[in-house]
Amino acid sequence: MFTLRIPNKGPRRRAVSFVMVGVSLVMLLGMASLTVDVGMLYRARGEAQASADAAAMAGAWKLLDNDKLKGTPNMTAVISAVRTTAIEMAARNKIVNTSPSLSASISNDANSDSDIIVGYLSDPDNNPSEPLSTADPDQFNNVRVRVRRDVQHSSPIDLFFAGVFGRLTADISAEAYATFKDGV
Repeated sequence: MFTLRIPNKGPRRRAVSFVMVGVSLVMLLGMASLTVDVGMLYRARGEAQASADAAAMAGAWKLLDNDKLKGTPNMTAVISAVRTTAIEMAARNKIVNTSPSLSASISNDANSDSDIIVGYLSDPDNNPSEPLSTADPDQFNNVRVRVRRDVQHSSPIDLFFAGVFGRLTADISAEAYATFKDGV
């Protein structure tokens, strides 16, 4: 028995599957790297928010000084204690295994870039966009804390795979306000 072989006269496609696998592999690795890095940034942002929340709450509790409740506050000492407490609490709440560092700046200007600002909000429940007033220290009832991981504050977050695309680090920040109502 003889078999007749007819040669293939059509176009040759031997390496097409290798090219398709190569392109698919690059896209798959790109998506995996995006997933890992974005997941890391979401984790870091959540940890930064928890750190800011804890620091603001601790600072607000410090504003409720026993002397203030008695009506004879030494607000300079209270504000200093608020800043120290907020810094200590933020340092206890790590962001991607690194404690954030807040500046101990004594500037209390609401428009400044300070990490901790102590001020007054007259109606925090009904007016969330009210600007923080720093005019009268005897009325202070609010602590604003901004936690950051960037070049100036505890170094930026290192990314794993984004370096392939030219991005080695990312900056994150979170801000929290804690207020107590008068008459406490």
